[in-house]
Amino acid sequence: MCILGDHGTLELLTTPLERLVAGQLGEAVRAAREAAGPGILDHAEAVLRGDAEPGLDSDFYGEVVVARALESGVVSSRDASQWDAWLTTETGQHDPRVQAFLSSCAEILDEYAVLLQERRQVVDRFVEARATAASFTWLGPDGELWFEFGGESYAALTEAEALEIVQREIGTTLHSQEPETLLRYSGLPDTGLEILVGIQGKPTELANSLLSGLIDLPAFAEDRVRAEGYAPFFRGDPPRSVEDLRFGEWVIIRIPVQS
Repeated sequence: MCILGDHGTLELLTTPLERLVAGQLGEAVRAAREAAGPGILDHAEAVLRGDAEPGLDSDFYGEVVVARALESGVVSSRDASQWDAWLTTETGQHDPRVQAFLSSCAEILDEYAVLLQERRQVVDRFVEARATAASFTWLGPDGELWFEFGGESYAALTEAEALEIVQREIGTTLHSQEPETLLRYSGLPDTGLEILVGIQGKPTELANSLLSGLIDLPAFAEDRVRAEGYAPFFRGDPPRSVEDLRFGEWVIIRIPVQS
């Protein structure tokens, strides 16, 4: 679950400071930093395309965090309006949660700016771009940068990044994997098959969480890549045609022109 979908986290991020008890402020600041990752994605995508400026002010906390809390029913419309007004004040702007969120967002945007230059150069070399460079188009669900050139889409990843994405994708499907397959990547004896089946009968999110603690996900991911490549884990929903190609130390994910 995304941290911005967790009601407990949203309460920490929107409860008036004076109501937080000892220990909660530190927890709230850490949560604000973590929330920056998913919270900045849409804005980062616009910045990378050149459609928005990278600078952020306290209003952005309201647009992302308070708005998500309102959608989730954690705060009322009146509370959200009070937050909007408070974020225009010096006290609101210096709320440590707001500062933690905005500083983390700025750090992520700067990291993306570096990646944009690096990955565009890799894609340009791969497609042998000359007069026209590849153009950034979107951020993938795992934060990968996608570029368009000649009507086709490309993402350049290190092998470690690609394997990490494969692990995350597999981690969301453990509840539906064959238990006999999972057993091979666990430290359980043959009699542990019944345990795995029992866990798979639990709610999806809980089952995946429990199984990820029992399964050697890195080994599972490496074996799947050796057998199938990286492409199956980037097909999206609905599935699309995808290819993975090696380019020196890089893994290039390519979405061909759809016929």
